[in-house]
Amino acid sequence: MATYRQGAHKYTLKASNGANSYTLRVSNVPNAGTTKFNGAAPAYSSVDTVTLDENGVMIANSVSTDYFLLNPYVLLGRVSGTGSPYGVVISSSPLPTTLEVGSSGDMDSLTDYHDSSMSMLDAQEDDTYSVKANNTTTLLLCEDSSITNVTAQGTADDLVDDSENDCYKVDAAGNAALISVTLTVNGVTLTFE
Repeated sequence: MATYRQGAHKYTLKASNGANSYTLRVSNVPNAGTTKFNGAAPAYSSVDTVTLDENGVMIANSVSTDYFLLNPYVLLGRVSGTGSPYGVVISSSPLPTTLEVGSSGDMDSLTDYHDSSMSMLDAQEDDTYSVKANNTTTLLLCEDSSITNVTAQGTADDLVDDSENDCYKVDAAGNAALISVTLTVNGVTLTFE
């Protein structure tokens, strides 16, 4: 994931439910150079943009910046483009250097705050991973994110108790590509591929 996070990526994934069609656009653009995040340096960063369309009409758009360490890749935090919510990793475990089918484990836990003052809690986020077989040359690395304990301030900051599953196809050289995202849209769980 360290190599993946250092590259620019754009994906367009589709899903449908009854007569409704959905398009999820995901882009990841790394920032040049390093910075510091919550006292940790050198911190690398990337800007993630996610746009969701329903029947050709945009219904959601978010921009956030992820801050992380490399070698091994460890997430430090995630900040919305508006500055709220402001997520800080409170515990983390790097992915193993070798992925094996059937393995799984914890990745990180974040506390989401209203802003960088970290004086008002928004929610808790926990991320785990699992590795599944895909075909003879690739496997699937899936990341599960769960947002819980959303406070009144978190609700005001557009957070809800929810979960998301992102799966990447990974080859023997470690090259990764996003192939599916499962999330809830208007109360319906959809898998975008």
